[in-house]
Amino acid sequence: MSPINFDILQSEHPEFAAEWSALRRWFDKNWRKRYVELSVLLRALPEVDRVGLILAIQTMIDRGMLATAYKVRSPSGDLLEGEFDQPDEVPDRLPERDYSRYIDTDEADIVSGYRWEPVGAK
Repeated sequence: MSPINFDILQSEHPEFAAEWSALRRWFDKNWRKRYVELSVLLRALPEVDRVGLILAIQTMIDRGMLATAYKVRSPSGDLLEGEFDQPDEVPDRLPERDYSRYIDTDEADIVSGYRWEPVGAK
């Protein structure tokens, strides 16, 4: 279960009704994920106004429901393990997803996205 309460968001920010509806569907469908890049959301929700979606996400961040996080995308396109609060916290090297080798992060891309923690999990 996610810490995101769309009922509260809808009640307090009805101007983002379309965005809340689309985001609720996305989170319901992707309930196992704990991180998403903005580009993924924009592609997954093409029917939603991009500016409205970004403002809605910022509202979620302001409410503590999401946090900005940084990950490293390897040259092969995989997101590597580890999430970082700031880009300067990314280490110089990270293991490839299968741990077959290490990637020098200066040869990879740092990408930003959003993370959330499950609540009520035991």
